[in-house]
Formats: sequence, structure tokens, C-alpha cells
Amino acid sequence: MVVPNGIAISGDRMVVSYCNQTRWEWWDFDINADGTVSDPRVLADFTGKLTGQGYPDGLDIDENGNVWTSAPGGLIIIE
Repeated sequence: MVVPNGIAISGDRMVVSYCNQTRWEWWDFDINADGTVSDPRVLADFTGKLTGQGYPDGLDIDENGNVWTSAPGGLIIIE
């Protein structure tokens, strides 16, 4: 994690997601039974795709598993 700026845990407590403020990436990790994380994977990469001032800031996961986050230009919902 370079500059994590928003961390959320899925409703089933099986996945933790975070946004990386400086790289414009959103990542998922599996949560293991012992509380450690594994299987890092890019959920979404908006590098070079967003314009405007600001950075990804904050993150939440709704009851349907959609990831909500703010970014330059407004709100991003990743299904």
C-alpha cells in the first residue's frame, strides 16, 4: 500500500478493499480466518482516466457489494 485513503470490509467479512490515493487504483484482498490478508488484486485502475483536481478519497461497500468512492469529477461506483 503506497498511500491508502479509504478502507472498507465487505458485508460477509471475506474481503477488504482500499483505494490508493497516488496511483488511482482500488485493490481487494481476501481476509483469512486468522485475520491476515492474501490474494491482492486490482479491483479497478483509473490511472490516466480521471481528470480534474483532487485524488481518490474514501471508500465504502454497500450491501450489494458495490464499492463507492469519491474521485475527481464526482463519485465512482464499482460493481
